[in-house]
Amino acid sequence: MSPEAADVMRAAGISWFASDEGVLARSLGTTIARDEIGALVDPGTLYRPYRLANGATVLFRDRVISDRIGFAYGGMTPHDAVGDLIWKLERARDRLPDDDAPYVALIALDGENGWEGYPNNGTDFLRYLYATLGDDDRFETVRISEFLAAEPARVELPVLHSGSWIDASFRIWLGEEIHARAWGALARTRRFAAEQWGPLAAMPPAVRRALLVAEGSDWFWWYSSRNSSPDDAEFDTLYRANLEVVWWSAGTEPPDDIRSPFVDPGRTVGVGGGAMLPGAS
Repeated sequence: MSPEAADVMRAAGISWFASDEGVLARSLGTTIARDEIGALVDPGTLYRPYRLANGATVLFRDRVISDRIGFAYGGMTPHDAVGDLIWKLERARDRLPDDDAPYVALIALDGENGWEGYPNNGTDFLRYLYATLGDDDRFETVRISEFLAAEPARVELPVLHSGSWIDASFRIWLGEEIHARAWGALARTRRFAAEQWGPLAAMPPAVRRALLVAEGSDWFWWYSSRNSSPDDAEFDTLYRANLEVVWWSAGTEPPDDIRSPFVDPGRTVGVGGGAMLPGAS
């Protein structure tokens, strides 16, 4: 997330987007405090939409509840898991200002599929969760678009911090030598494509697709020394293959530095299964 990304999304017609509470904390120059059970001490700061200067709306997720759904509740019974979630929400609700303003708690899961860690793929948990919320008049489930249509953002966020929802920074995706090589190869290939065909929309479909695939963040996630798996070499090969498509499509042999592996072959030696999950920082 960044002001530049927010402008691109707004120009594309995206009226709202979401990020992590850490980005909000950095944007406001504050901290998101919690009590001993992980409930928000000042929920009014997090549980509301914010308006940016460009007219877009941004919301920030409750990281604790979101990550507990993604990484913890699958090992609990639906009753206990939902009880823990409601406990956090009701305590936060009791701390909201008595100003009749609408508040919204955003639960947004991390990228991977958390339901595979649940019995019955999370069906039992979700049914119990929605049944419990439906019977509790203190809470209402709502789509973000529906909420904003009725209650547009009232508070302006003067500064949007640049960072992802992992540590509110970009350190997972850049900063290491291998990141520099990967990003450099992408930038070089993108410039080459622009010289051959012009803007992205004018490029051949195969070229355009290859570039867009290569720009996906997961490649750079796996290039980070913090994250590794037995498939590191395969990820590297696939990433560079997408870049090579662009050069071959122009009838040009890809540069040697793109055809050569970015990953040190010794990196995968002794690597076991079970890579670190994106939200488990």
